[in-house]
Amino acid sequence: MNHNQLKASLRKQAQHYWKTARPKGYRELKKAGEWEQHLNYLIDLTLKLYDHLIEQGTPEHMALVQAKEEYLFPPSEAEIAEREDDDSDGLYVRLS
Repeated sequence: MNHNQLKASLRKQAQHYWKTARPKGYRELKKAGEWEQHLNYLIDLTLKLYDHLIEQGTPEHMALVQAKEEYLFPPSEAEIAEREDDDSDGLYVRLS
C-alpha cells in the first residue's frame, strides 16, 4: 500500500474512532474548525513513526499498529474517566 492509500485508510479509521471513542473531543475540534488540521497532523505523525519503525526493522503490520496507537487512537474518553476514577482510590488526600 502506498502512502496515499495508507493516508486515505488512516483518515477513515481515525474519523470513525474519534466519532465513537472521543466524541466530545471530536465535536470540540469540529466546532472550532480545527478537525481537518488536527487530523492531518495526526496522520503525518503516524506516517513518520511508521516509516521510522520500518527503517528500524519492525515488520510493517506491527509498525502500523504501533504508530496508529501512538497518534491516531489516543485513550477513549471512557478510558480517561476510568483512569481518573482509579486515581481516586483513597490513597491520596487532597490538601486545600
